[in-house]
Amino acid sequence: MTPTHTFRHTVAMLKARELLVLTLVTSGILVFSGCSASVKDDFADLRKPHTRQDKLPALDEDPSETIDFSTARYLGEHEGTSLWIAEGIKASSVCLVALFGDSEGSISCGGTSGVATQGQAGSFAVIPDNGFVPDNAMKISENVYAITP
Repeated sequence: MTPTHTFRHTVAMLKARELLVLTLVTSGILVFSGCSASVKDDFADLRKPHTRQDKLPALDEDPSETIDFSTARYLGEHEGTSLWIAEGIKASSVCLVALFGDSEGSISCGGTSGVATQGQAGSFAVIPDNGFVPDNAMKISENVYAITP
């Protein structure tokens, strides 16, 4: 081996090592930033201050394994259906609670891209901040819309 070849080989090894370290550091930052992000970042309704109205009433369906009660926010009523948004128990999930009647209701959950539900309570969509709102949607809150056929 000539001294020039050894020098080039050493420089190439250093560059490869620097690239590997940079890749690992960047990957770590992406992983940790993904874990630390909150679903609240995507839904303005979840960032609203807590009020007394936010407390969920008793439901036929037990929501304790589905939603985080402390994050529930009352959004209002649409054609006799009361609506709440809440963070789901599963990471990065958002849920819509629709209550019609005394205790009949539904809980629908989805990811940060939103959730849509259709049933006795009506048709609703939870749309993230700056998300696409369909033409047949009527705004109920910052993130929740009633969907008409």
